[in-house]
Amino acid sequence: TRAKRRLTVVSSFSSHDVDPGRLTKPGARLLAEYLEYAGSGGTPVAASGSGLGIGPFEADVTARLAELGITVVPQYGVGGYRVDFAAAHPDDSSLMILAIEADGASYRDSGSVRDRDRLRKEHLERLGWRVHRLWSTSWFADPDAELAKLRAAYDSAVRANPAAPPPPPANTSAAPADTRAASADTSATAADTRASTSPTAAPSALGAPPVTPALPAAGPAPARQLPQAAPPALPAAKGPQPTPAQPT
Repeated sequence: TRAKRRLTVVSSFSSHDVDPGRLTKPGARLLAEYLEYAGSGGTPVAASGSGLGIGPFEADVTARLAELGITVVPQYGVGGYRVDFAAAHPDDSSLMILAIEADGASYRDSGSVRDRDRLRKEHLERLGWRVHRLWSTSWFADPDAELAKLRAAYDSAVRANPAAPPPPPANTSAAPADTRAASADTSATAADTRASTSPTAAPSALGAPPVTPALPAAGPAPARQLPQAAPPALPAAKGPQPTPAQPT
């Protein structure tokens, strides 16, 4: 179909009603795949490569490009709509950036010259692909010159499609440091609280531990010293009294 805005599919059965083991014809298989695509709300099916239809020409191109460090997937696509070679980004193997179209099976099976030479290329470019045409006769005549053209087209596609930067690593060392700092602040607060509530502990200006004044040792109280009283005067002993001297 050439629909550009909307396509409504009306069917009396779904793709789940089709037995895959009985799909012997390509038309029935494509119908089941299309019903699955329409039933998912138009979600594209994941594209992949296919080993079918790989001949000596495709194998030679794949091997020569691998020598240059270019990874290609032959027959890349979904269903019957496939690209002859899909080149992946060097930093992200899941990102296909260059479609290499040759005059292989998909080119021969196109219904008209208009489809295979113009509409197919325009459709791929609307999907974000860069397209490079590789003719098999030119490859057999001068493979080195065709490899140079492929290399230039691939480098241009890499520059136009930079890979997404990797996510920044998680900062796991900041959390323990913050936890230790919080614990130190809590310990300092607790120490200040104890210092302010203790009557005998005086904080030191230089950070030295507070000095606790010495308390008297426990034990019996010392005896109290009482003043001594003076002894009382004793009376003189009784006996003969001295006779005063008489004047002569």
